[in-house]
Amino acid sequence: MMVAVGNLICYGAGALDLEVVFGDRIGETQFKRLTIIAALALGLAVGVTCWAVSERVRVSDEWVAADASRDAGY
Repeated sequence: MMVAVGNLICYGAGALDLEVVFGDRIGETQFKRLTIIAALALGLAVGVTCWAVSERVRVSDEWVAADASRDAGY
C-alpha cells in the first residue's frame, strides 16, 4: 500500500515543472531534480527508521536451558 502511495507522489512530482519550484539549484534537468528529491526522501525515511526502531536480542528457551544446565555442573 505504501509503495503505491509513493509511486503516486513521484508521478505527481514528475508532472510538476520543478524548474519553477527549485530553479537550477538542485540540477539542470527534470530527471536530475527528481533523482535528488528521491534520494533525500529515501535518506529521510531511513534516518527516521533508524531513530525509531530499537533492536532486541531474542534468546531461545532452549539456549537458556542449555546454559543453565551447563552452569549448574560447574
